[in-house]
This record gives sequence, C-alpha cells and structure tokens, in this order.
Amino acid sequence: MNLRSPKEIIEEIKSLVDTTGFIYTLCLILVEDFHLNAEEMHEVDFRARLNKNEISLLIGFLIQKEISLEKPKHPLDLISLKKKTRKIMDELHSSTMIPSINKFRPIIDNLKEGNDINPSKEDFFGGEDVFIEPIFYSGDGIYDFQYIEYLNKKYKYDEKWLNENTNFYFDEVVEIANILFNNESWEDYPCQKDIVQGAYNVCSPITNLFQDIFEGNTSADVEFFVDPNYINYAVTEGTFAPERIPITFGLNSLEGSDILMTTVAIHEIFHANLYYIFKVNSEDSDPSNDFNIPQNSNPTYAELVEAFASLETGSSSSTIQHNFIANYKNQIAQGVYNWAVTQGGYSESNNLLEDLKKLAWVGLKDTDLWNHFEINPFNQNEVSEINSIISHETVDQGYAIGNFCN
Repeated sequence: MNLRSPKEIIEEIKSLVDTTGFIYTLCLILVEDFHLNAEEMHEVDFRARLNKNEISLLIGFLIQKEISLEKPKHPLDLISLKKKTRKIMDELHSSTMIPSINKFRPIIDNLKEGNDINPSKEDFFGGEDVFIEPIFYSGDGIYDFQYIEYLNKKYKYDEKWLNENTNFYFDEVVEIANILFNNESWEDYPCQKDIVQGAYNVCSPITNLFQDIFEGNTSADVEFFVDPNYINYAVTEGTFAPERIPITFGLNSLEGSDILMTTVAIHEIFHANLYYIFKVNSEDSDPSNDFNIPQNSNPTYAELVEAFASLETGSSSSTIQHNFIANYKNQIAQGVYNWAVTQGGYSESNNLLEDLKKLAWVGLKDTDLWNHFEINPFNQNEVSEINSIISHETVDQGYAIGNFCN
C-alpha cells in the first residue's frame, strides 16, 4: 500500500472540515468515541476510536474559519462524511509511522542476510519525524499544572489570533483554573490534588444525570480544600450554595487510596449539585407549591425536593441527601472506574468495577437502603466484603486494591 505523506493528508483534512455539515459529523464522532458505558468498557476497541489529539486537530482546522451550521442535504451524507473522516485520520496515523518503519527495514534486511549490523542509537532515534507518531498518538505525559505553566510559552504565537477570533485570553484561563485548586491547603498534598482534579474531570455523567432529572442547568461551582485535622472523609458546605460551594477533604481521604479519594470526591460533588439544585430551583418555584417543587423538574423526584424542604425545619440534610445518593452509588462507581482506567493506570476489569460498586457505599451507611440491605441475612457475605474494602482502602494494611500517595 502506497501511503501519502502527512502533509498531503493534512491538506485533504483541511478541505474535509470545510464540507457542508462537518460540524454535525464531528458531534457524532464525539458522542460515539467519548461517551462510554463504564460497564461495557471491557468491550471497547479504543484503537478504533479517535483520540483527543486527533479531535483537537480537527477542531483546530475547523475554527480557522467561521463554522458553518448549514445542514447536509441528506442524513446519509453525515454517515458518509463520518466514514471518510475516520478513514483519512487512520491514513494520517499510518503515514506518521513511515519514518520509524524505514528505520527498521534495513535492520530486518540485515538479519535476513545473517548480518548483525545495527545502527547507532543516534542514527536510529535521530530525526524529528520519528517522534511525531509516539508523541501525537500517546497518552498525556504531563502534570495538570504544566498546562497552565506552559500556556504562554507554547501558544505565544497564537495568542493574538486566539484573542481576536475566539475571545480566548490566557490570563482568564489561568484565573479560572486556579480558582478550583490554587489554595494553600493543597501544598502538602500534591498527589491527592491530582486525584481530586481527575475525579472532577470525570464527573460530567453526574452533571448530565442531574440535568436529566431536573431538566435544567445543574452545574454547581465548587472549590476544594483539605483539613488534616478533620478526621472524617469529607464535608460539603451547602450553606454557600448557589455561590461557590467549598468541599473539604479530611484525614480519612487524605491517607486513603487513590480510588477511595476519587469515590469520596465524586460523592461530595454529588452533594454540591444537590445543594445547588435546592437553592436555585427553590427560588424559582411556585409559592403555592407546599414543597417548593421546581416547576420545570421531573415530578418523579418530588419526594426529593420535599425532603429538601425539611432542611428549613432543621432536619439532617446529610442523611436526606444520602438517602437519595444511595440510589446512584453505581453511577458513582462508574465514574471512579472511568478515572481508574483512563487516568489511574488500572486495567479494565469487571472485577474492578464490582469492587468499586462496593466501595461506593462509603459515606452511605446512614441510609435506609443500607439498613435494609445490612439486616438481610442473605446479604451478610457481601456486607462483610463491603466493610473490608472500605477498611482496606481507608488505611494501608497491605490488602488494598488501590494505590496510596504516601
């Protein structure tokens, strides 16, 4: 097969993104390649999907001109355009491997002829083209803070264009990024900070869940802190809602494993969204509604909002929310699983997901669901397994599934 050069292929990609309806094709690819069911991840062929660098390349070419929202003449045109996009991106990947293949070919030929002649490391690894493929198609080899630290240096020649064409300003981006994590409480916990930030990044399914339930914007604005003097796992200060809601991680989380801290982080972000929903939607509710049920919310969840209304009468908001969160512990586990296999270095495994579902009970043992589950004599083995997993992930006893920072 004769492959074109990467430059030739890139020129065709630039023309491809100008095709009528390409923005819709790109959306189809994003949905297919980046929205996964965690319980089916073991069946996913990630090599058949575009990675984030390939998507960034397409978007980069797309935004160089005004994006057309014109629809194609027929829906089948989108399918055809999607297939063409995947085919050309696959060809681009193959073409970037040509320099490496050319390095190996003489070595193989020498071996066939019985000659043990190998090039020097300088000759073999030299040449700028050799590193394009492993860099562009590999995972991230970068810490979160480096995205901010090198922003100006990496994109200094693009800054003017970004300002004028996209209203993208470096100082604003740095300010937003620092809001979440730039407080002194994290200075002694850089490893834990990375874990929490990763957990925050995989929480979009939780946000989508709330949008489905309440049919509106439910994105809570949160800020993370640590307090080693707080012995429990974490606490979310809902009284600040709907302004920025502080989430403070305690000693149990800080000394726990990475999957425990991720579980706690997603659990607490769940709390933050619930506080946000109650504060925002109760202000928009019908005064004649005794339970302050938001008029645009799903009536199936009327009992939840009714329970929230009892906050005003001094009831335990934590227990009320936990009774709701307990119904979604599997979604929390899926979020942790997503972090584990994409950012935590864990292998895809059904056993891992099942263990994370048990770990998701952490912080939920004050719920009616747990009480009913615990007293059932047929559940005693699983109850014991749940307690063991939580204990092993909280204190490093040598039996944990997860990894510890210290």
